[in-house]
Amino acid sequence: MQELEQLKSSIEARFLTEKQARKEMEQRLVQHIEDKFIAVRKTLSVESRNRYESIEQLKTSLENDMPRIQDLISNETEQRTLRDENIFSKIDHEVRICVDAIEQERQ
Repeated sequence: MQELEQLKSSIEARFLTEKQARKEMEQRLVQHIEDKFIAVRKTLSVESRNRYESIEQLKTSLENDMPRIQDLISNETEQRTLRDENIFSKIDHEVRICVDAIEQERQ
């Protein structure tokens, strides 16, 4: 009977040891998962902040550059219009010269 009690105590001790080992392993795993979660959260936070700052810089840059770009486009448009008018005037003048020369030939 005493052997049975010793065997029972031995089995209970093993179960308790195994149970304690599982609890410790579970705690280590939970801690590892929490550490990984915190690291990922921190990385996400940094990336989010960097992305927000990049967007703000782009927005500021566009706000500053757009009026200048619009002015450049407007100036370029005006210059092209003036060049086109000059070309049309020259063409018109050359056509008149040709028409006058043709009229003089006919007479």
